[in-house]
Amino acid sequence: MQNILKALTLNINIMKDLIGRWKISELKTFDAKTDKMIWINVTEAMKNPDVDEDIKQSASAIFEFGKDGKMDIMFEIPEDAKEEVDAAVAAGECSLRDGLLVAESFDWKIENGKPMYDSKTEGEILGEKVNPWVELEETPDGYEIMTFRIVKM
Repeated sequence: MQNILKALTLNINIMKDLIGRWKISELKTFDAKTDKMIWINVTEAMKNPDVDEDIKQSASAIFEFGKDGKMDIMFEIPEDAKEEVDAAVAAGECSLRDGLLVAESFDWKIENGKPMYDSKTEGEILGEKVNPWVELEETPDGYEIMTFRIVKM
């Protein structure tokens, strides 16, 4: 009983820590000089002409982990895209929250003391079904998710 209570307390504490908004502090990108994937600070990435523009744009994402088990990836709306976004919202193609565009939603959970998200990956590898649930790796100041390192806002 004590082990179950301890595990439950750990899960609750992780959940409390995770709930809220997170911004990207570093992103993983290809370094042509070393032919390797490297982590680069977002501020440095924005100044670096070798970093792809799509990657730079994705670096402005805000991750919001909700109490409802949903993780939303959101973006500020550029001035020149407001009309287009308003039309997409009216058509039910996307939604807004607090003036931010909700680009995509994922389920998340705590399992065995580990925060995880549903990557929506499907298929098989060597005849075995792929598990879509991916662990968020803990970093000294936040978590690693997808190709991003995020920190609490």
